[in-house]
Amino acid sequence: MINDFFATFPEERRGRKNFRSKEILNTKAILYNQIIQKGELIHANCIGAISEKILGNMVIIRVSYFKNNE
Repeated sequence: MINDFFATFPEERRGRKNFRSKEILNTKAILYNQIIQKGELIHANCIGAISEKILGNMVIIRVSYFKNNE
C-alpha cells in the first residue's frame, strides 16, 4: 500500500520525516480493526496470542481466537 501511494503521489515523499513508521502504525490500526471484526463474525470470546512481524513493505499479524464450545 505504501509503495502504491508514493507511485501515485511522489511529491508526498519530500519533506515528511518518519512517514514510513506513521504509515505502518496506520496500517496496523486498520488490520487490528479487521481482526476485531473477524472475531465478532466467528463469535469468538476473546483474542489469544498476537504476534506482529514487519518484513519490508508487509505487516504480518498472526492471531489466535478463543471460543466457548458449550
